[in-house]
Amino acid sequence: MECFKDVLFRRVNIYHIICLGVLLRVVGLIQTGYIRVDGTIYVKIGESFSKGEFADAFKGAFPPVYPFFIGLFHLLIPDLELAGNLVSFVFGVFLIYVVFLFVKRFFGSQYALLASFFVAIHPFLVRNSVTVLSESVATLLFALSVFLYYRGWIEDRSGDVALSGIFLGLTYLTRPEYVVYAVPMVSLLLYKKRFSQSAFFLLCVLALVVPYVCYLKVETGQWVLSQKAILVMNKPRAGGYSLYLFPIPPITAIFRRIPSVAFHLFEAIFLPFFILVCLGWRSIDKRYRLMMIALVFFHIVSIATQSSSTVRFSVEFVPVIIPFAAAGFFRMRELLGRYRLKRTMYYSAIVIIVGSSLAQGFIVPDRGRLLHKQAGLFLGAQDPGRLIASRLPLVPFYGKGEWVVISPKLRECSQLLEAVREKDADYLVVDEKLEKAIPESKRCMETFPMVGEYRDARDFVKIYRLR
Repeated sequence: MECFKDVLFRRVNIYHIICLGVLLRVVGLIQTGYIRVDGTIYVKIGESFSKGEFADAFKGAFPPVYPFFIGLFHLLIPDLELAGNLVSFVFGVFLIYVVFLFVKRFFGSQYALLASFFVAIHPFLVRNSVTVLSESVATLLFALSVFLYYRGWIEDRSGDVALSGIFLGLTYLTRPEYVVYAVPMVSLLLYKKRFSQSAFFLLCVLALVVPYVCYLKVETGQWVLSQKAILVMNKPRAGGYSLYLFPIPPITAIFRRIPSVAFHLFEAIFLPFFILVCLGWRSIDKRYRLMMIALVFFHIVSIATQSSSTVRFSVEFVPVIIPFAAAGFFRMRELLGRYRLKRTMYYSAIVIIVGSSLAQGFIVPDRGRLLHKQAGLFLGAQDPGRLIASRLPLVPFYGKGEWVVISPKLRECSQLLEAVREKDADYLVVDEKLEKAIPESKRCMETFPMVGEYRDARDFVKIYRLR
């Protein structure tokens, strides 16, 4: 037992842990293989930022902070996808150091090393650090907001509270659903009767939120927190806009969703770490526990108003919950010390935690998406800059063309041909899901030359030239 303690706390430092985090993320970056669907939109917005086309960039479906960093990286990195990957990578690695600094200040060096180690190997944090999605940036900004808030709250530091508000505002401009945490944060300040700090915090948050909301009102005609909210909102009222910032379902629907949201939060924490969190819950300062209860409660309720959630919506909570896991590890060691086989059980627990994290963090690329990438690279080399109709945006992205969206609601081949001709598309991409949705597509596409076909045992992608 003492052997492991000596190695971890005397020979290992934060820079060793950061190197481990970098190594795992490099491996994940190699395994990723292709850009995600939302990633194609993020990089297009980022490209507009890099060109100085800010009006086009802000009109995108997603908020601006993550695409802005993609545009910034793109000034030095010609490949847009790689620029997006590296933004997530850099923020994911920096998160390890931020968690170390915070936990060291409030809970001690041993807790800090262990917490940063857990962040370095956590499977979902590793995955988010290598994909062209906004989660890695949002996770770091949210962690900074929570950590600064806690320091300002317990040490009565108005500057930290104000900085926390700024970072929460930036988190909103990365993932809009996180603006709701202003409510529990302000409530805790008011509970301490710190009215001036509450005002400073709100002013800092609103200084970033209000201009963007007003911009969305001008662009969309509706009061919304994000442009994506419009896709799920009810039809506008007679006056041309809705009077709410986001759609609220019936109370019964919210209660039905709460168990699903809570389950996905526990899933995001990851089972071995969740067990440690339960073991270490009472070992962490009561004020930190109170803050986390308030944040988690608002997280579950606010997400339940929008959807049944996925793991993606809860990973941002992992770094702020991980101090409990570090405390739980030491609690586990204390409990195992009572048994005769303590050394065997102790090392077995370590192997389970590390092994399951590494195994879950291993990314298995979708073979169908890889075929889309191959088809896109073919068109990009042979005939770039064309209008490409497809179910997914991957072929147009890698083909350096413009995407003509194929609606998933189409069921007749005549509708499919009418849709692509209306947009004057140059190419049509048919995959196994589109062919299954439109059984006649294989017969009616016989009049068009097939210029490329990529398949494996289960999936395929066919490229037809329309004109």
